[in-house]
Amino acid sequence: MGSMAKAKEAVALESLAEGTMFEAEEVERMKMSRVFRIRLEHAWCGRVRPQTKLRLTWHFCFGPAGREHTLELVASMRSGKREVRFDRQVVKAAARCAPLLFRVSVPGHELVVEEAIDAE
Repeated sequence: MGSMAKAKEAVALESLAEGTMFEAEEVERMKMSRVFRIRLEHAWCGRVRPQTKLRLTWHFCFGPAGREHTLELVASMRSGKREVRFDRQVVKAAARCAPLLFRVSVPGHELVVEEAIDAE
């Protein structure tokens, strides 16, 4: 990953933690409210072979009347690449990584994505 990509990633993480990418009302709601899960979606999304790339998308909001947000993990089974997105913006990308553990802070909360190998 080039230095430009790392710089963009760091800016995105910083703006998430500080809340600068959200409206003031949403930042206050985030700080004061619980996280409510709306739904979890999963889809196989590889271009040539669909079963080689998995997209997991968590839809949630802060407080019962909050705006819907998404946290998304895209994992390639062939290359080992992983990408984490918050509201469709890439906040973490890793190539050939071990199972991923990633934390992203938003005002008042810490969201954690932990990939585990299923031993069945």
